[in-house]
Amino acid sequence: MEREPLPRPAGFGCQLVAYRERCMPRNPLVGLRVIARTHRLAALHRRMPVIVASEFMRQVFLLNGFSPERVHVLPYFVEIPPEPPPMPSTPAVLFAGRLVPVKGVDRLLHALARVPGMVRLLVAGDGPDRTRLSDLAQDLGLTNRVHFLGWLSPAQVRAVLDRVSVVAVPSLWPEPFGIIGIEAMAHARPVVAFDVGGVREWLRHEETGLAVPADDVGALAQALAALLDNSERARLMGMAGRRAAVERFGADRHVQAMLALFARTISEARP
Repeated sequence: MEREPLPRPAGFGCQLVAYRERCMPRNPLVGLRVIARTHRLAALHRRMPVIVASEFMRQVFLLNGFSPERVHVLPYFVEIPPEPPPMPSTPAVLFAGRLVPVKGVDRLLHALARVPGMVRLLVAGDGPDRTRLSDLAQDLGLTNRVHFLGWLSPAQVRAVLDRVSVVAVPSLWPEPFGIIGIEAMAHARPVVAFDVGGVREWLRHEETGLAVPADDVGALAQALAALLDNSERARLMGMAGRRAAVERFGADRHVQAMLALFARTISEARP
């Protein structure tokens, strides 16, 4: 799915949309079964409280008939290093995620080709799109600038975060949240992202990073260059992001909010 969700509940009409948007299986024998299963799961979960990570996802649930009082927003949490790591001397960009078309890594490669200098891109992750992306990097003359690191453990991703100056989130589909964004913030790294889904709920434009119009490669390239060419601006945005991560996305805050939600749910369920 490469666009915002259509403003209508999930239903069997989605099968018709699938032919145009390619957002689900186009084979009706498969697609209709997916829709029927979605309806069954939704009917089951409407009876109980639901926790989502963003207000964006809450609105999706409400659109599909869930009661407002049963859908609760509880953002993800992230491990925050005791001290912010220093900015690297050589500018570099990180993408971390599955290598599938909806993650927009091909757009990031095209954007990198427009960024002057020998800025490196580290790609942490694996998936069915890896070969295509590797070929694209070669076609764009980026072979010496793009490094595919493969799948990394969470600890390895955190180590790589300390080696880059900017984190890119070029997703084409509406991210329900985008947890790599708050991981970047915890490590005092600014984020450049397409403005999709729940991204704006953690990315404060011009404060903790830069949000650009979805699927706008030119704007993505300009935003990356703006931070890569101004290390002090990138550092200040990174530190603002770290402060926001400490205030909003720490583990203690998350656990306390979840315990309060559990206690309220139990209280409401008692006769």
